[in-house]
Amino acid sequence: MDKVIKSKDRFITTEFYSTEPQRIQRLIETSQRYNLPIYMREGTYTTEVVMDGVCYKIQTGKREKRANVRDGVFLFGMVKGEALKFAAANKMILPTEYPVNDFTTKKAPLNKKWIATDINSAYWNIAYNLGVISERTYDHGNRYPKSYKTLRLAALSVLGQQRSYREMIGDEATGRNIIIAGNQKLIDVYKLIRFTCYEIMHELKLKLGKDFVCYRTDEIVYVSTEKNIELVEAYINEKGLYCKHKEQENKPTKELKAEVLDVDVQF
Repeated sequence: MDKVIKSKDRFITTEFYSTEPQRIQRLIETSQRYNLPIYMREGTYTTEVVMDGVCYKIQTGKREKRANVRDGVFLFGMVKGEALKFAAANKMILPTEYPVNDFTTKKAPLNKKWIATDINSAYWNIAYNLGVISERTYDHGNRYPKSYKTLRLAALSVLGQQRSYREMIGDEATGRNIIIAGNQKLIDVYKLIRFTCYEIMHELKLKLGKDFVCYRTDEIVYVSTEKNIELVEAYINEKGLYCKHKEQENKPTKELKAEVLDVDVQF
């Protein structure tokens, strides 16, 4: 039977950060040896193991793709604290929820040259423009653009997220889960950021008309003309955002849909 806990503090008293994936096996062996329950939660780049109130956040996955957990946890705390203040100070009015990905309902113009325009760090910059995060937090997240990309996204995507931990004895699951309830106010803050991004994409779709091919989260694909490129870039800049352009191979809509990636990262 699952147990729901309203506050993480009732379940986790201390957090420990490790870059050694082998620590997971050592904790499992300790659990098995002493018949102690442990609680596990696996994310994209980290695995959490809770034992006796201590949460071990352990980096996993390919070494070259691991996020820096110690730096990330500081960023997560900054973002969560400021998002809570933003939610308390503002009446949340969410934009219309347009699709996260949208494709032309007509046959894709395969006989014309295409181009893709991507909004730079879309969610992070939108969060700053909306006032969800401060300049200090914004600058901290931009310290190392490449290595912090995943951390910036994760710090926003986990806002208000419900967290579920599997109870285990050694490497055997007991069938019981500990669930830390989500925070609806923080969930709405993240929705505000996402829906603002999709609204921008939807408006660009309307402006491009028959030259629109598709948009995928924060990237829009369309027929490449000087007029279209200027239109797209000017509108994005008008929203206080910046973008980059790249060539896009012409593909049938079915293939474009198959390439869609989910930008939400689980930590």
